[in-house]
Amino acid sequence: IGHTIIAQAAPDGYTLGCGNGGSMAILPHVTKGVPYNVHKDFTAIALMATNFMALAVGGNSSFKTVNDLVQHAKQNPGKASFGSNGEGAFLHFATELFRSTAGFTYLHVPFKGFPQLAGDLVSGRLDASFGSFPAVLPFTQAGRVRILGIARDKRLPNYPNIPTISESLPGYVSGGWFGLVGPAGIPKHIVAQLNQQTNAALAAPDVREKLSSQGLDLFAETPEYFAKYIRDDFARYGRIAKEIR
Repeated sequence: IGHTIIAQAAPDGYTLGCGNGGSMAILPHVTKGVPYNVHKDFTAIALMATNFMALAVGGNSSFKTVNDLVQHAKQNPGKASFGSNGEGAFLHFATELFRSTAGFTYLHVPFKGFPQLAGDLVSGRLDASFGSFPAVLPFTQAGRVRILGIARDKRLPNYPNIPTISESLPGYVSGGWFGLVGPAGIPKHIVAQLNQQTNAALAAPDVREKLSSQGLDLFAETPEYFAKYIRDDFARYGRIAKEIR
């Protein structure tokens, strides 16, 4: 609803919203009748933040590394079980990207969300699942699950012992994004001003500390950078959606 309101608003710079990967890069590929066109109905203003996924297994799982899990899945086609937050939802797409990159088949087990699937992961009824890093971390700190890798390009400074998935599968990254968008046609000088103000707000030390503590990577890029980011993410998940279908 929010994205539809933005898309239909006057392009004067007064009606803005938080665009996100789920609604702008995934939803149009899996839901019929989405009432907006991602490429034609919005002005990309500023990419604010991205989050990233963590690949988790139960705390007592025999899988110690990403390679352990991948080898098991390859040796047992269609039997390795991965949970997600629903058919066609973000964790499902993260898993499909992982499958496509590593080259195996698996059993998809959908839940409403990571908190609901965590019990089966802890007990070993599920082999593995992706989840957002902030959602998975408390289970890891309690010793209930083990993070095999995080889906970002570099290790986290605060958690240097957690490897990235790309160390085993080069190029694998997966996560959501959040950015300021408006309706199509906002004059360039207004877009530039909004971009500068957004980047300045995100540069404030207290804002950076708060958002970074929640597992977000912050950005200070141009509107053109954000527009390309949206196009690339839309195309990437479009390819995955075709494979799922």
